[in-house]
Amino acid sequence: MKKAIKIGLALCLSTLTMVACHSKTGGTDVDNVNKVQKWADVVKTYSMLQDFPAYEYELENVQYSNDHGLESVTYFDYKCEKSCYDNYVKTIQSSNFAGNDYGTNANYSLEKDGATLRITMSYSGGSFTCQYSKETD
Repeated sequence: MKKAIKIGLALCLSTLTMVACHSKTGGTDVDNVNKVQKWADVVKTYSMLQDFPAYEYELENVQYSNDHGLESVTYFDYKCEKSCYDNYVKTIQSSNFAGNDYGTNANYSLEKDGATLRITMSYSGGSFTCQYSKETD
């Protein structure tokens, strides 16, 4: 049992090391953990977000990844009311994104300038999670 725990700990540490090294080469950015930000500030850092509808509320724990032609930004809003989520769904739908809204989960996509833009989001108990991805051919 002790051997299994040591192996598990070693795997966790090596994974953390790989993520930390990967972030230094531009693959994943996890420097925004526990920060509360506004859309305009995040767009300045991650210009890919210019192709997506602005989220007018707080963005927390923003994380960026760029692997093999797929850029993505994920964030949370821990103080989101259902009306905020519903308003953002309307904003996305009015921005020509097509997709499915399942009440508290939704996914949308749009082809634009040779790229596929996707929005995947979820709402539960006052927390909102959203991921934007941009895949280029």
